Amino acid sequence: MARRWYLAYLFLIVCSFAGALFCRRVSNNKLMRIESYVSSTYPGFYKQLSLDRFDIGRQAAFVNNLAAFSSLGELTKLEDVTLRELLCDRFLADMGVIFFSLGTVIFSTLMIFVI
Repeated sequence: MARRWYLAYLFLIVCSFAGALFCRRVSNNKLMRIESYVSSTYPGFYKQLSLDRFDIGRQAAFVNNLAAFSSLGELTKLEDVTLRELLCDRFLADMGVIFFSLGTVIFSTLMIFVI
């Protein structure tokens, strides 16, 4: 009986881990689409977002500045529906990563306590 629980939890752990990896890949894909969309539609704003003040790399600086400008409300001033949809999709993918990662941790903990 314990072997069935072990296999069930192992299956859930693998599925949750695969889900987290898939959501992370979707999130990175959405980030690339956001970056290419902003660079083609708003070149001045893209240059401002890509400014690397901390010497962390262009893409990491873009992500950091995108989060900073998003929290300041600068992106809502653009009133671009496509950009909002891309940002919403990326947010949902990031929430999926968190959900599946927590699922992996919970199922791992349950597997340890059950066996």
